Amino acid sequence: MINLGQRIRKILKEKSINQKKMAADIDMPTSTLNEVINSHKEPGIYKIYAISEYLDVSMEWLLTGENKKDERRSHYLKNGMGDIIYKTANLDDKSREMINKIIDICISYNK
Repeated sequence: MINLGQRIRKILKEKSINQKKMAADIDMPTSTLNEVINSHKEPGIYKIYAISEYLDVSMEWLLTGENKKDERRSHYLKNGMGDIIYKTANLDDKSREMINKIIDICISYNK
């Protein structure tokens, strides 16, 4: 059975991307990406999202092997939501909480 790391390795090979470049592009230490690919470490949800965006596959496919392309994701990317999620992937919990409060203020302002 193919796991998360093997799926990442497969797409990297298909796209001729090396681990060092991907790690730098998604702001993840190369050693951490290597641990994920070799199934020694499980990434958090924000890193899984960053990896799926970078490799242009669905999170579901990375985790389960089902639905390589996510049509719903295309809708969000067209509306700029993917960029926001990607930018927050490397924030700590306190910063994410602050972003959520700002979003809540914007939502209440637009009502």
